[in-house]
Amino acid sequence: MAARTYETVLQRRLLRCKDTGVFRFDRPFGYSSEPGQWFRLTLDTAEGRQTRTFSDAASPDELEIDLATRLTGSAFKNALGALVPGDKTTISGPGGHLKAPLGTTRIAFLMGGVGIAPARGIIRDRVRRADDSAKLCLFYGSEDDTCVVFGDEFEDYATRLPWFKLVPVIAEPSAAWSGESGLISAEVVRRHIEPDDGWHFLVAGPPAMIDPMRKVLADLSVGDDRATFEAFSGYR
Repeated sequence: MAARTYETVLQRRLLRCKDTGVFRFDRPFGYSSEPGQWFRLTLDTAEGRQTRTFSDAASPDELEIDLATRLTGSAFKNALGALVPGDKTTISGPGGHLKAPLGTTRIAFLMGGVGIAPARGIIRDRVRRADDSAKLCLFYGSEDDTCVVFGDEFEDYATRLPWFKLVPVIAEPSAAWSGESGLISAEVVRRHIEPDDGWHFLVAGPPAMIDPMRKVLADLSVGDDRATFEAFSGYR
């Protein structure tokens, strides 16, 4: 059955880094989703009408849908970047099943860059509902420490919520950085959690993120029964 299409309106746009933006659209009436699911956005571009898939970085109970993306200069991203508050467009969906099995009490996220969007939706939903039924640990890889998308929000959660832990991992850190550096690895994970202690791992992103994280989990002896993957579409 084809996904339903909804009209939506851009409310505001935030430039998080020099090439990364967060776009907030109205959550259409009747649009119902689960935390971390994706939707498809359709825009008129210089190359014709195009549709792309994005994870909702907001909680399903919020009035807006958050889209985080790199502005790469493609026809679609240029059309997205040209939108101003009040512009109308359409979305369809939702889809995706990035979640831990029911009853899981410890969830670890292995995420990077703007691929953080589904994790942010899941974490934000639990924070808003004060759902402390599971401990959460976010391993968040970023290119450098000058731009960690939603970093301030996650740091706030880590400071005030005993059930949430943030582990930023910076590929190319500045001299002032004192946390984990390089890439997310089995050694990094082991330094912060005991992988065999009931943790279920959630991984999302393009193949360039998914494939290395599969190796990390293999190095940790984490089987498919303790990991859920969601590969982003539109990547080679």
